[in-house]
Amino acid sequence: MFTSTIHTQRITIICFLITLILLTPQTAFSSRASGIRLIPKDIMEAILEVERPEGERKLQQVELLALRDEYEPFTFAVYCEKACHSLSVAITSLKKSDDENEWIDREHIEIHQLKKGKTLYNVEDWILEPIPEQGISLEAERSARIWITVHVPETASPGLYGGTLSVKAGGETPVEIPIKVETLAQKLVDPSGVQFALLYTVSPFGQHYKPEKYQRLEKSVLSFYRELRAHGMTCVSPKCSDWPYRRGNIEGLKAEVSLATRAGLTGPVLWYMSALINGAKGGERYAHYDGKCDNWDELRDLANLREIVTHTRETQFREGWPEVVFITVDEPGTDTEDRRINDLRMEILEKSLKVVKEMGAQGATTMTEPVDDRHNKSPFSRVPNELRHFWDRVRAYCPVRIYGYGYPQGETSLYAEKKDALSRGHQIWFYNNKAIMRNDRYLGRTYFGIWGWKVGAQGLTAWTYPGARTVQWEIVREGIDDFKYLKLIERLSREPDTKPEAREQAEKFLKRVQESL
Repeated sequence: MFTSTIHTQRITIICFLITLILLTPQTAFSSRASGIRLIPKDIMEAILEVERPEGERKLQQVELLALRDEYEPFTFAVYCEKACHSLSVAITSLKKSDDENEWIDREHIEIHQLKKGKTLYNVEDWILEPIPEQGISLEAERSARIWITVHVPETASPGLYGGTLSVKAGGETPVEIPIKVETLAQKLVDPSGVQFALLYTVSPFGQHYKPEKYQRLEKSVLSFYRELRAHGMTCVSPKCSDWPYRRGNIEGLKAEVSLATRAGLTGPVLWYMSALINGAKGGERYAHYDGKCDNWDELRDLANLREIVTHTRETQFREGWPEVVFITVDEPGTDTEDRRINDLRMEILEKSLKVVKEMGAQGATTMTEPVDDRHNKSPFSRVPNELRHFWDRVRAYCPVRIYGYGYPQGETSLYAEKKDALSRGHQIWFYNNKAIMRNDRYLGRTYFGIWGWKVGAQGLTAWTYPGARTVQWEIVREGIDDFKYLKLIERLSREPDTKPEAREQAEKFLKRVQESL
């Protein structure tokens, strides 16, 4: 608990910091030596194939401000007036100004170059790649973009840490730049009652789990989940890896959850297990899907669902897992042009979630078409509100509602859905795939940050891991940090020893952020 004086200063500092983060660039610098020029770039700024210097500003230093356990990035371009060979970038450990025995070790600092490319999931973006041992080679009048992330350890004490950033080409004299990181006393913590996840994530185990993979891939799967955790995710959403269903066999789920929890993903497990009960998308459009709804047999598949829920919950309690949420149908209403498939999947959704609820477990679905205006007319709906009436029958059985894309509209507006959810004790989550799988920086950051905070989301998700560390993926972490900062301001302003003037200042600031969207 802080004293009133320190507490007032804390709120003032963080309010000022969040204003800087949301409204202004984080770094602005330029330097020149030995034919090398460093060009100031903001992390939200568009990246060009060739980034040329503007003006003659001289690099002074890099200054960062962060909370404990925060990952703070900065970026700049290196422009070579003449050909540069073996271009290298290095940073020393950051020593504390008032205690030379304390520092942020070099192992907490990541240095990458950005290369334009396409990921395994066909996401086109700039990708973070290690700088090769031989360095970077650039032709004359070409540039390279560097991306550096400083992780302030949870154990770091507050204060100023400093070191040196060095950029060098071959045997030439390096450009050396001071870097300072001001660390505040607060820790950047996960906000209470809010989860972040990537939907239906396929880990290195692959979509179809085999026990012999475990020993060979354990380290890579654990590393993958640690990357998700370091980027702000709190829970895991494994895509069904135990298809086809074999009685009592959930070995794939066990492997994923055990490693995810070891990596710190301790929020609820959003298990996309639709294929095990033949509830996945089907018809001609999705003929290649496993467990598609064309093969639905109500008696068989609901009996299998009861077995799966029973066995999973027994394992959950025995192993001390987080709660498992059963996603029995994904995006019901997607096949609205195929009435047979559409009607069938809405039926499967209602009946499967009812079974899950009757067994005392949590069910969920990703909901788009039945709650937007676009699909409330021909050819998607035969009569007005047809899909919405389907959803009306389901909502009582769906305690975790994951709304997508355009979010609820019309009669099923966001506010109406929130009111209904609150009356039933249900949770409101969202998913926006473009926030991850595109390169719209402001969408990614705003959705996972200010927008999610403003609407009171209890979960923010998207499909899926982009297949590599893209700049968009890094920006998503910044959005989640924005969310955390806003919740931190709320919490600090409500503590009993906060002075009235500090509370008023925080409330005005939060209102201003809300009204900015």
